Formats: sequence, C-alpha cells, structure tokens
Amino acid sequence: MAETELAGQQLANIRQEKGLSQEDVAAELRLSVTYVKAIEADDYERLPEATFVRGYVRNYARYLGLPEAEIKAIVALYDQQNTHSDADYKGARPLSAYPAKRRSWWPLIFLLVLILIVIQGVMMWKKPYSSKDEQEVPKAETMSSMAYETEQQVKEVAANKNSAVVNLADEEVVEAQEATENLEADAAYSEVELATEETDALLAEQAEEAELEETTVATETTTENQASSEALRISFNAACWVSVKNNNGAVLYTGTKQPGETLTLEESGPYHFVFGNGAAVEEMVVEGKVQELPARRSGQVWRPTISAN
Repeated sequence: MAETELAGQQLANIRQEKGLSQEDVAAELRLSVTYVKAIEADDYERLPEATFVRGYVRNYARYLGLPEAEIKAIVALYDQQNTHSDADYKGARPLSAYPAKRRSWWPLIFLLVLILIVIQGVMMWKKPYSSKDEQEVPKAETMSSMAYETEQQVKEVAANKNSAVVNLADEEVVEAQEATENLEADAAYSEVELATEETDALLAEQAEEAELEETTVATETTTENQASSEALRISFNAACWVSVKNNNGAVLYTGTKQPGETLTLEESGPYHFVFGNGAAVEEMVVEGKVQELPARRSGQVWRPTISAN
C-alpha cells in the first residue's frame, strides 16, 4: 500500500485488485454510486458531514476485508486530509440507510375520528326519539279527529237506517245496524293505518338525510385538519441524502430519500437544508406555496436556507 496515496485512492486500488465494482460497494454499504465515486476520488465537497464520511471510509475498508491496523491507518489518513470540521456539525446524528423515525400522528387522528363518530351516533340516537315525540301529539290528535268523524258518520248512517226500517221487526233492525257499523269502522281504521305508515316513512327519510349531511361535514373537517398540519413537503426524483435544521440548530430530519418518495414536516421554518444530490429535489412546497428551485447538477451538494411564507 503506497503511503503517498490518499485514503480514497487506496480503497479504489484495493477494490480493483479484488475484482469488485463500484456498484458492488454501493449495494453493500447502501450508498449511491455517486457517493462511492466521490470517496474514491477524495472529493469530499460532494459528500455530507465529515463525521458521516469518516464512517463510510471505515465501512468501505472493512468490506474490502482489510486488517484492523490498515483500516485505522486509512481512517487516520482521511482525518488528516479532509477539510470538514466536525465542530460545525456538533450534535448531528449518524446517517442511516433508512429515513429517521418521526413521531406518528396517526393514533391522535384515529382518536379524533373515533370521538366524532361517537358524537354523531349520540346525536342520531337522540334525534329519532325527539322527532317521534314531536310527531306524537299531532298524530294522536289526527287519529282522535278521524275517529270522531267516523263515529259521527256511523251515527248518521245508523239514524238514516233506523228511519228507513222503522216498520221492520226489531230483530231485523238490530242486525242491519250492527252490519253497517262494522263496515264503517273497518273503513275508518284502514284510513288511519295508511296515514300512520306514510308518516313513519317520511320520518325515516328525514333521519337518513340528516345522517348523510353530518357524515359529510365530519369527513371534510378531518381532511382540513390533516392538510393544515403540513408545513413542508418535498418530493424527490432520485436518491438523495437530506438534512434539515431550524434556526436553533436542532435537527428536524436527516436520512436518505429514494425516487418517488416525499418528505413532510409539521414544524414551521425557517429551514436550513443540506441535499447530497441537489438535482434530486423535484418539488418543494413551504406553507402551501411552491418554491422556485435554481438550476442544480446531479450529485451537487445543495445547501439552501428557506424561510416560512
């Protein structure tokens, strides 16, 4: 191993001697091929913080099967030649191949939806009884009125029948009156029953309309609450390492995003970004406003600062 060679050059030479490709190394270390090329070219300006790159170099050497002493020598050589300062990134977390785990709001959203459903159920349970109570008195009055009119009609018919059969025998008059009263009573009860069925059908239809309207309102409210909680959304069209900090230096997110994935944050800006591959950022929306993105090259490290609208 030549002492004049830089750390990345030594790793590249050993890789070639072992017949491995840059794609093999990238797959094993879960890095992009662009990162592997930058390490072998000792071009650390295209890579993230020095703390993370130091871990890449160590893992690369271990993957090549080097003895522990040679691994330490290569890492020490990297420490001597790199121009980054670890103090600039104090408190940064190690880069993971997977996005950092963020706090999930789904349990809270599920609880809110469940509460809305319970409230809606209670309102629906009370409303049919209230409607029934409101309709009970008019309905009873209507039935009493119809019964009274029926009784009067029966009496009038009975009186007419009595005058028409006054000369008949007493037994025939009684039988005729009973038959007439039974027929009139059956007709009256049929009309009352029909009116009751129509009223019940109308009440059921009103209850269904009220239920549909309340469900629609609850759904729209839930959707608005979810949309309003999103302060930042970034979509990616290529693999990209990302770091997001606020004005206080607190890390809001750090990790790697793949093509087609989206990064969303609920915290408000300003935001201080570091994109390992600036050209991978397809769209950025801050506080509902689409940001205009400058021209960027593939593999270029992009460090923008964007304030909230």
